[in-house]
Amino acid sequence: MMLGGCMSLGVNLSVDDKQKLVSELKMVVTNRFPNREVKIIKQTQQQGTVSLHFEVNDGDLIKIDLP
Repeated sequence: MMLGGCMSLGVNLSVDDKQKLVSELKMVVTNRFPNREVKIIKQTQQQGTVSLHFEVNDGDLIKIDLP
């Protein structure tokens, strides 16, 4: 089951801004599901794009891509 689909921002961010945004997104996703277990199952960075994959409970996925 896909909860949030894939989100992509069309903005070029500095490395520091990306790290801040990644931290904030982790907190937002965790706070969004306070009664459910949320864990990051994948965090990759390739050619300037950061991808975050969260698993909420057993199997629900949220994928976020930051250019």
